[in-house]
Amino acid sequence: YTSTAVNNPNIQSTLGVLPLTWLGFTVKEQQNQALLEWTTIHEINIAGFTVQHSMDGIQWTSIGSVNAAQNGNSEYRYRFTHTAPQKGNNYYRIEEKNEDGKSAFSKVLLLQINNPLIRLLHHPVTNGQISFVLNESATVRLYSAQGQLLLNCQFSAGSHSFDATQLSKGIYFLHTDQRQLKIIIQ
Repeated sequence: YTSTAVNNPNIQSTLGVLPLTWLGFTVKEQQNQALLEWTTIHEINIAGFTVQHSMDGIQWTSIGSVNAAQNGNSEYRYRFTHTAPQKGNNYYRIEEKNEDGKSAFSKVLLLQINNPLIRLLHHPVTNGQISFVLNESATVRLYSAQGQLLLNCQFSAGSHSFDATQLSKGIYFLHTDQRQLKIIIQ
């Protein structure tokens, strides 16, 4: 932006160009994940965005990055999915990184997660492993789309996976007493 002195229109000073304008930034829970979406306009010399996460709003961790679309006056929409938000408060912010090495931050958003007993990891399944996290010990059952019981095991709290290479591509259902999750094996 350039400003002109009120008393003397012949004197101008350059205040600098704002690198982008934020039109919106939201976060919402979607299938036990945090979906972040933001929109910008008037991007100038933007290198990219770093998504940051915090449990307390003080200590921040970078959890991913998104390349800037391009420079220009168009409206740009971005998305990022945090696949492992924690139970309780999850704070998010976006660090905008400029090509000159400078950076600035978006506003901070809070998403409260009441994690269910079970949460899928790496979905859809493409690596032959069905992976999930349990918040507490539970019996886990795997059913085919036709309702055939394929697995019935007790698991302790924590991360688990089991081999699914013998299963055909398609839809399956992972059950606990509290929840049913649809699994797609590709």
